[in-house]
Amino acid sequence: MSRRRTSHVFQPTLDEIAFPDGRWCQRWNAGTAVWQPGLTSRDERRAADTWRQRRLGGFDKSRYEVRRIAYSDAKKYVEQHHYLHTFVACKVAFGILDQAGYLQGVIVLSNAASDAVLTSAWPTLRPNSESTCIGRVVLADELDSNAESWAIGQALKMARTLGFRAVVSFCDPVPRDSVDGKRVHPGHYGTIYRATNMLHTGRTRNRTMLLFPDGTALDPRALSKVVNGESGRQYVQRRLEAHGASPPRQGEHVRDWLDRAFDAAGVREQKVSGVLRFQLALDAGVPCGRVALDYPAYGSSAPLATL
Repeated sequence: MSRRRTSHVFQPTLDEIAFPDGRWCQRWNAGTAVWQPGLTSRDERRAADTWRQRRLGGFDKSRYEVRRIAYSDAKKYVEQHHYLHTFVACKVAFGILDQAGYLQGVIVLSNAASDAVLTSAWPTLRPNSESTCIGRVVLADELDSNAESWAIGQALKMARTLGFRAVVSFCDPVPRDSVDGKRVHPGHYGTIYRATNMLHTGRTRNRTMLLFPDGTALDPRALSKVVNGESGRQYVQRRLEAHGASPPRQGEHVRDWLDRAFDAAGVREQKVSGVLRFQLALDAGVPCGRVALDYPAYGSSAPLATL
């Protein structure tokens, strides 16, 4: 395939990231999150603010339960409410339900992009069998603060009964915008992973993201499914077509179609640094394959910057 239009983004080191104060927790509603304290109206929070002070809430766990839910229910909720609006290769999904039985959040354990993602963190465990990824965490804004750590803890307890012995998770702290300047990814700092005692083990390797004009991402690894005719290729094709690409022509080579589809959909490359990496053993004594690092103190210095 020919090269896409490329933008280079400066992604700062950990001590350059302006981490939020510890009295706040990050929330998304309908895929958005902007940081500004003091809003109490639900409509105001949806429009402008989803960081909330813990002292304003006080999560009552007796009003909720966490249980396994169907793939279809998890997928629908995540695609509607998560800031990426995309699902993952789900292994098991857990829902946070209120007393009326309504779904108020979803936690998804998912397959890793490659076995190495898991074996580098947990070298003695079978990847995607004994170790897995926390692929999505999204809770309704109506839940009081501290709900995330409780819900993740409950989900991981159940995951342990299913044979999982360790997890990894990742977050990208740098905001991402659409071509017209709309903020589509507010930056995720991993505060909930700290709250659940996960180890911070550094950053992943630098990578190239494939972005649509609206700022949503297309995983480069997913393209191999299209090229190789594997299961899941239809999802990539649907996303490209939803952004203006036409279906493959009769007899057209898949790489030729991808070139044409990328141009029609306005896909661009963006060079970025690695995301933050976290991991947690669910069983005592599981050897960790990485060194735990200090997490930066709240309120670190410089603002985020892009070029």
